Amino acid sequence: MVCPVAHYGPGPDYSETTRGRAWRRQTGFVGEQIHRVPFLFVGDHRTGKLLDQLVSAAASAVRGCLTGRQDVVVVTAPSLPLLASALVVARVKGVPLVVEMRDAWPNLAEDASVVRGGSRSLVNRAVVSVQNRADLVVTVTQGFAQTLRERGVRNVVTVRNGILLERTPQLPPPPVERDVLRVLYLGDHGESQSLDRLVRAAHLAGDAVELTLVGQGSQKPALKELARELGVNVRFLPPEYRELVFARYQATDSIVICLRDD
Repeated sequence: MVCPVAHYGPGPDYSETTRGRAWRRQTGFVGEQIHRVPFLFVGDHRTGKLLDQLVSAAASAVRGCLTGRQDVVVVTAPSLPLLASALVVARVKGVPLVVEMRDAWPNLAEDASVVRGGSRSLVNRAVVSVQNRADLVVTVTQGFAQTLRERGVRNVVTVRNGILLERTPQLPPPPVERDVLRVLYLGDHGESQSLDRLVRAAHLAGDAVELTLVGQGSQKPALKELARELGVNVRFLPPEYRELVFARYQATDSIVICLRDD
């Protein structure tokens, strides 16, 4: 496995040991060998993330070519620059390339106006080129798989997101009556979520709604500022994991899944 040093917020297993060191190898939790590469963190915003991904992708291509012999190269997006790195490594080593598309790229970049103007055409061509050259493309939805097939991508399969049932408790229903409606959003606070609508809705509902936003993302500072300007009481909490997530669900009446519809 080739990936940058962990640097975009600590997860449940984060430590100075697990985050790794650039150009060093470490053993993962299930025995996998992780080759860490450098990163360039200049801010949690669109330009900063792109620069960071470009640096890590370039280093990943170099490190990937030097890791010895493998049977296949697997790359996961939405880190789009990594697609090109994986294609280079697969061609250098003469092994198949499997591309896992976690999001509907390049459609998402265009629909959400992540890229504009001439850069839109460049990004689209680059992503489509790698998808067409891959030996297998994996999607998480049947709909996007069909879109890729209609675009001419030859081998596409769908592997949906799943859960471990033995680790997923069956939660009781919320109380029938409460003084306020407890509403929870738990996830990324990015551009695609359009969480400002949720904050504005809480403002319109007034004291009848208690809104909690759990997570991290580039739009979180702006959301906090919006809540302050509107005078709405929103609880902003850092990311939570595992058992804490289920405890948060159990204390909630309604859970919001929020995505832009454009």
